[in-house]
Amino acid sequence: MACTHERIKSVNCEIFCMDCGEKLPIDYLIGKERIAQQKAAEAADEPKDAPKETKKRTTKKGGR
Repeated sequence: MACTHERIKSVNCEIFCMDCGEKLPIDYLIGKERIAQQKAAEAADEPKDAPKETKKRTTKKGGR
């Protein structure tokens, strides 16, 4: 089973995976950030559904 290195820690300016213990390159942090930015940009490009029209709420006045 290949580890996806979801949980990482930094020890003495070196980056390690908390699950498997593998030492990761320092560029690993930059790569994860870049991937997250790309996913956010793709989500923003998708067309959103038009908001539903809501009826104006009215209340009775006069305490009836």
